[in-house]
Amino acid sequence: MAAFSGYCKLVVDDRPVGWFCVSIDLQGREARAFGFLSAPPELLERAKGAKGTRIKLADGQACNISILHITKVGVALIEADGSANKITVQFSRANRTELVEADGVRIACISAEAVLRNAKEPVAMTVRGGLPGMADHVRQYLSAVQDELIAEQRLTEKQAEIARPPAARNQFAQQSDEGRSREAGRPTAHNLEKLGRNIVAAKLLIEKQSTILAGLRARGADVRLAESVLVNLKESLALLIRHRNVMSQLEMAAGES
Repeated sequence: MAAFSGYCKLVVDDRPVGWFCVSIDLQGREARAFGFLSAPPELLERAKGAKGTRIKLADGQACNISILHITKVGVALIEADGSANKITVQFSRANRTELVEADGVRIACISAEAVLRNAKEPVAMTVRGGLPGMADHVRQYLSAVQDELIAEQRLTEKQAEIARPPAARNQFAQQSDEGRSREAGRPTAHNLEKLGRNIVAAKLLIEKQSTILAGLRARGADVRLAESVLVNLKESLALLIRHRNVMSQLEMAAGES
């Protein structure tokens, strides 16, 4: 999203003073952003001279702000500093956790993606912090990376299975058919059908992301993150299609054996 508009709790010198309207421009998606805060002029003057002023949203996201200018009607130009509330990505594994902290979306995505690609086992992740909307961007990007890694892993396993000599492949298939049936709980035809539905859903996501990207370009917004998400979605779709083709070949081979 390019901007956040809604209600926030204004906190002056660690004391909440009420809920007010705020609008913050997030097009740059960096550690700082500018926006407007609507509140009584005398309260804004008090906040401007305070040692610390923060805004806090209903979902718990918060950031420090500086009040740059106050109009007579009670609208203040503010600068929001997200560096005091960094983006934090927590990875949870079987027996340990790992934290990645960054000031901006780009660095958070790059650092967290490196952790995902180096992981030797499945990980659960939690993303929070930053300016409003930043955690959502990071979460969306990392989810696309996870889908890509899962598709790559499954494709590698299928390719290794196909690469086995026919006799070994038939023996392996015979030994693992029951185990795969218990794990999947469905026949191969159903799995192919489900994979086909996933491919259709992936195409719809790409179409939706392309529309979002076109809108951002029309507004002259920063499109780097949106482009990265679109590239990841397209790569994931390509992997899904390759995975479906491999499964189709396996089913044909099983029918001929």
